[in-house]
Amino acid sequence: MFHREFGHLPRLIREAGNVERTKVIAGHFDLIAGALHHHHGSEDHLVWPLLKKRAGAAAEKHLRLIEDQHDELAVRLEWLIEAMRKWVADDAAACGRETACAAESFAELLAEHMAAEEELVVPFMEQHISAAEWDAMVAEGAAGGDPATLPLAFGMLMYEGDYGVVERALGNMPADARPAVRGCAADSYSQHARRVYGTATPLRSTEL
Repeated sequence: MFHREFGHLPRLIREAGNVERTKVIAGHFDLIAGALHHHHGSEDHLVWPLLKKRAGAAAEKHLRLIEDQHDELAVRLEWLIEAMRKWVADDAAACGRETACAAESFAELLAEHMAAEEELVVPFMEQHISAAEWDAMVAEGAAGGDPATLPLAFGMLMYEGDYGVVERALGNMPADARPAVRGCAADSYSQHARRVYGTATPLRSTEL
């Protein structure tokens, strides 16, 4: 999800063309930036402390790398947020080029981070965190999200997510939110994608 949405961002910025498109793309960015910030915050506060306790020295070096990457991504994200604000306010070609370059740099760093996390940390998660514990952490993280954006955020996940992962994520949502999310998540993302990308089926992560 994050690889796809941030991977498309530089091109979207470069091809914006007018003030209306600039605002659409900026709104999309606000959504995915907020989701990424929340996701990393949940990992930092819920997942990594438990892994440090259980995996010990075996995971220490890898977790330190991932935490350092989170810190760097947080700094880069703030830079990108500021660049986006300037782009929207000035609507100048030079601002657009600078913002696209910042988005490209951020997307590359994020892709490197996600690959490192998958290779270095996920094996420890699978070994030291039970399915029930993981479900509880996902549920706690979801409870701290914005209910208004939940269907759209879940639709982003559903678009190319593994069926089992999607179903588990849905099961970890607050019970009163599940029917609405299940019923409208796909349509929410489809409508959003048409507005942002001009199609309900933007290129997937593996196609970028």
